[in-house]
Amino acid sequence: MRGEYPKIKTDNLPVKEEYILIPLVNRAMPTRIYTPEPPNGKCLIFIHGYAGTFDNFNCEC
Repeated sequence: MRGEYPKIKTDNLPVKEEYILIPLVNRAMPTRIYTPEPPNGKCLIFIHGYAGTFDNFNCEC
């Protein structure tokens, strides 16, 4: 994939930007993830329209 990574809106949360490769089931693609400053030690993640913490993020590895 060339060019820009998908950009994900963060609703004006204070975020820092990290580049992470996430293999999705049968659709591996580079994704830009924005992680707000962790509230109570937990990081929110935003990926392909999903927002949540790693506690409730189901991935098939």
